[in-house]
Amino acid sequence: MKHTRKIGLLGGTFDPPHLGHSIMALDALEAAELDQVMFLPAAVPPHKRDRVLTEAGDRLAMLNLAVAGQTGFLVSDLEFQRGGVSYTIDTIRQLREMHPEVTWAWIIGADTLPELHTWKEIDQLLDLCELLTVYRPGVDSTTREPSSLRLSSSSAEKATRHWIQGHGIGISSTDIRARVRKGLPIDSLVNPAVAAYIEEHHLYR
Repeated sequence: MKHTRKIGLLGGTFDPPHLGHSIMALDALEAAELDQVMFLPAAVPPHKRDRVLTEAGDRLAMLNLAVAGQTGFLVSDLEFQRGGVSYTIDTIRQLREMHPEVTWAWIIGADTLPELHTWKEIDQLLDLCELLTVYRPGVDSTTREPSSLRLSSSSAEKATRHWIQGHGIGISSTDIRARVRKGLPIDSLVNPAVAAYIEEHHLYR
């Protein structure tokens, strides 16, 4: 029987990408037995349209540096190429059309679960791909309960079906940007190549 590839998708601004992203992807890769994890930097994230992001080229370059040489990871500029607001449902539909032979799974942190009802066409999205939820430090355990989500009962059940305990790394891009502005070290939080890129290109100053 021919094996159907299963690819996990990890979206975000990646401004900058950090070790927490890589560890989260690795946790999902192993726990869900994925063939690959595809990192998808957003062109215009729906919930962060009011924030000025680092240039797409810089975010893409840092992400490629962050995952270089790591087995099972790849980076796609699909949402940059499409442009506009990067709605997850549009990305899934496009990927399913491009690669109908692949089973897709979207990876999120547990802190995103309470926001799912605000996602565009969330019910349709949960019909088109699996949702893999990775534990994040500080997230209330009740979030795992379908009844805690502002979704239909069937969508809430799908959203909480695949829970990955993972390593629970609490690193954030917001904190890293703040540390750079204050002149504090970030070497233990990002790939060394990413730290060098930030320094060389004077990002987040």
